[in-house]
Amino acid sequence: MLILDENISHKIVIPLSNIFPGLTHIKHHNLVSSPDNVVWEFARQHNLCIVSFDNDFEAIFLRNGFPPKILRITKGNITPAELISLLVESEKEIKEFISNDSTGYMEII
Repeated sequence: MLILDENISHKIVIPLSNIFPGLTHIKHHNLVSSPDNVVWEFARQHNLCIVSFDNDFEAIFLRNGFPPKILRITKGNITPAELISLLVESEKEIKEFISNDSTGYMEII
């Protein structure tokens, strides 16, 4: 299951919910403006993969390993519609990443 960081619009949850069941946003868990380590711990406890534009979670991943898994979107300045398209186009790779127990970090460029 994926959890979107606050730098990603919560409005993309509904359009993507059929493709990524259980998709959620930190807003739905009262985590907006929470420090990254709090979001990290929440994701770890709930077996969620954090989706973010920021490289902050990459640094935590390098220090702590996984879980949780980190899916970093490195393509900046994109609209919510463009992000939806990017995630839909990457569906197969994302689902393979989530199900692979041997890796905890993925970038979508």
